[in-house]
Amino acid sequence: MTHDLRRQFHDVLSDSLAPDQPVVGDPIHIRLTEDAVPYHANTSRPIPLHYRAEADATIKRLLDSGRISCVEEATTWCARAHFVPKGGKAALSLWLSVHEKAFCQAKKLLTSSLLAKLFNEKLETFLLLDASRLHGLGFILMQKEKNGHPQEVQCGSLSLTPAQWNYTAIEL
Repeated sequence: MTHDLRRQFHDVLSDSLAPDQPVVGDPIHIRLTEDAVPYHANTSRPIPLHYRAEADATIKRLLDSGRISCVEEATTWCARAHFVPKGGKAALSLWLSVHEKAFCQAKKLLTSSLLAKLFNEKLETFLLLDASRLHGLGFILMQKEKNGHPQEVQCGSLSLTPAQWNYTAIEL
């Protein structure tokens, strides 16, 4: 299923926003409503220090390729970009309506009844657990289907309290 989603939404779920890859889709047009109020961002969005070199290199590549342009004078309308690390790499990202649509479709699929089945007391049942001292606990209750494939019945997670951070993962 993951591969199907990656294949269907390859332009959204790629690992980078490379300047040499053209943006696929119709041209974007900004249509303002009559009551729209312009805003001005006086400062740039803060970028974590450990990503600044990568951010500068990415911005330079995007400027050089013409995908973004430098604004030398004050403007009354601008939107700051988000610098989001992806897959161990860093990429300058914009969240567009096509991204929102793909996200909603994936969310609908992932929360559908296709993924989790009702508990069947006649099937072999097993519990998968994961514990991290700093992050919390996670579990998946699964059952082996008649065809031998495991099927999720329920899953969940829990954040730890500061007192629980003192325990080792095996004690949790």
